Amino acid sequence: MDYGALVATSTETGISPTTTQSDFDGSIRQVRGEILRRLQDQDTIQPGALIDEYPERGEAAIAGLVEDGLIEEDGGLKLV
Repeated sequence: MDYGALVATSTETGISPTTTQSDFDGSIRQVRGEILRRLQDQDTIQPGALIDEYPERGEAAIAGLVEDGLIEEDGGLKLV
């Protein structure tokens, strides 16, 4: 397990966190996760379909996943 999550917590150390994580609902993290889940079930997804479904975050989510090396664009989006 993650040492930071189990032992080095603010309650245990007395150190307050300096940042907070943004909401998950509607976030780019949520869209990235949804794209990866779909690609586990499908061989290929057309990027236009995802951009239409997620107009505010779809393009950025796809670009980030490609940049991170998790998916590739080869006649559609595919898991690497």
